[in-house]
Amino acid sequence: MAQHGLNEFIPKHKYFAQVLAAPQEIYDWTRVPWFAETEYSREYLNGDDVTQGMSFALMTSERVVGSLHLMFRGIHVFDDSQLCALDHARNQIQDEVTAYVVAGDVGLTQREREVLRLMCNGDSNAAIADTLVISRRTVDTHVEHIRTKLRVSNRIQAVRQAIVLGLVH
Repeated sequence: MAQHGLNEFIPKHKYFAQVLAAPQEIYDWTRVPWFAETEYSREYLNGDDVTQGMSFALMTSERVVGSLHLMFRGIHVFDDSQLCALDHARNQIQDEVTAYVVAGDVGLTQREREVLRLMCNGDSNAAIADTLVISRRTVDTHVEHIRTKLRVSNRIQAVRQAIVLGLVH
């Protein structure tokens, strides 16, 4: 598929505005009669033999943080079991996206997220150092940064806050 087409298509088309306006819905492109008739659809999707698509928003508890658009060849109508499977996948993806976005919101680096995940597993700083193959002093520094960014005073509060914010699941 021509990537340049999606860069133009997604932000401009009213269909995707609908996706973002109703973030709990999973939109089945075949059930939106006018969608296949749009210039964008004819040019960018049908030209690549796309016969079906699904779109849905990805959210944190408070805001839409993205959207996912899936395109398929040869599938014309999804049955209920396929839609349930897609909804389950969306929930799993959404958990990961939420954790990533919230971590960015509080300023956690990827390494700090790894350390926090291990803290939530109950690992000591020494065990975290062994797992990540870094020094104990480096882990101590990461834990201090995590506590500062989460605005807590100890490890237990950091773990509790991580759970509340959805940083770990």
